[in-house]
Amino acid sequence: VSARYTDLHVVRSNDILCEVMNGDASKSHAVEVICERYGVDRAHAVAFGDGPNDMDMLAAVGRSFAMANAEAEVKAAASQGVAGTGGEEMVMSDELIEAARKPIDRMIELGG
Repeated sequence: VSARYTDLHVVRSNDILCEVMNGDASKSHAVEVICERYGVDRAHAVAFGDGPNDMDMLAAVGRSFAMANAEAEVKAAASQGVAGTGGEEMVMSDELIEAARKPIDRMIELGG
């Protein structure tokens, strides 16, 4: 589809779902917009993903994690390795908590 319609962004979410959207729409673009809105450097942002549709978002942030149930290509793309599944708690280091706190504090400060 993407080869024929070059103005579209096409990504496979799982074995039976293919997302087709405007070529300017992507999760990485959403990260960029949110970080810009709140004055946060993307290097300080954190993302979690489990499917191929998350790959661009994982590459757009400073720290990225794949969920335990993620596909192999997603696990390989995550800069920080594998986190727990949705039903498990993830233990975060003090350093990661502090890194996540800065943009959250900034969003609260700006009324977001």
